[in-house]
Amino acid sequence: TAGTIFVVGDAAGQCLPFTAEGIRPALYFGEQCGLSVQRIIDGRLSLAQGLAEYRQRVLAYRWLYRRLRWAQGTVQRVPRRWVGGMAEIGRRNQRRWWPQYVQFGRLQDYRAQCIDGVPAVRPAECAARKLRSGARR
Repeated sequence: TAGTIFVVGDAAGQCLPFTAEGIRPALYFGEQCGLSVQRIIDGRLSLAQGLAEYRQRVLAYRWLYRRLRWAQGTVQRVPRRWVGGMAEIGRRNQRRWWPQYVQFGRLQDYRAQCIDGVPAVRPAECAARKLRSGARR
């Protein structure tokens, strides 16, 4: 956020370091921003609360941006002849890091939340949770 303005995508610097991927973060954070703004419009949150909620969701990904920025800086500083070997190490360890990378936008903290009946992440997931919980009762 910038003051009382919600900022998303390239304007918010949400392009992922190292991979330069921007569409997935833009879509995810755009959706999160839209959910917060809708709650403000509906009168369920004040502007300050909505800004804080969105800011919290963005900051939940700080760890990923830091890791990718570190990887980018490392590759830029090492001798060129090491880059191939580093890529091979990354490929060998892909089973460990790839699932975390592709799960961008699916943090468990937010998947589990439905606030005031409004999903914190994806409407279909919230509806499915409601059906499952109703079926158990």
